Amino acid sequence: MHLFTQEHPQFGWCGERFQFNWSGPPAAVEVFIDVAGRTIEEAADPGPDPRRGEVGEGWTRIAHQVGGHRWAYDVPARDVQRLAASATRVLIRDAGNHAYSAVSTPESKPIQQLREGQCIGSGGSHAQGEIEGYWRGHEDLVDKRLWNRGCPPTPLSEGLFWACNNGQGLHLFTREHPQGERCQFNWSGRPNAVEVFIDVAGRTVAEEEPDPRPGEAVGEGWTR
Repeated sequence: MHLFTQEHPQFGWCGERFQFNWSGPPAAVEVFIDVAGRTIEEAADPGPDPRRGEVGEGWTRIAHQVGGHRWAYDVPARDVQRLAASATRVLIRDAGNHAYSAVSTPESKPIQQLREGQCIGSGGSHAQGEIEGYWRGHEDLVDKRLWNRGCPPTPLSEGLFWACNNGQGLHLFTREHPQGERCQFNWSGRPNAVEVFIDVAGRTVAEEEPDPRPGEAVGEGWTR
């Protein structure tokens, strides 16, 4: 395939080219990129930076503090697992101080556990060195609050995050958990306004669709 303008160095001897086959006739080639109809200025703007706890389009909150140690899923716990199948990252932040946040690296342990219907951190030990390999964010949160040791397997119906045997760790337990409801960054501290997001763009489970395959019709989110 060749797509040459008049500015191409070879224009003088071969002219403009718009063809799939150099040896064949011109063709009605179309080229798309997956940016949702934005101007160049809008596309160049990096927008919210999740590494600083900033979220915008493309992120969906799945849990938040209601008051004290009480917190709630924004979607049913069973749907978190299905939404996570289309996401790649998890973001945790303080609702009142967005800079106090941590975002997981793409396709790492936190999103994998949500896809499995498991509380993040459960089902084993996650040492500090391992945690630093797939969480990025506020030093205090990443260094102190996310590691754990010896957590049993725990379903999402009982909790969303368990820094087991970490006396300064993050705990998000529902009332179904044997240790009762908890919503705090520091097990030894007071309740906190914890929020949890995943990077799936505000879709319901029913709206989840596979990516378009080559040659299929394109819709919103693609620009010719």
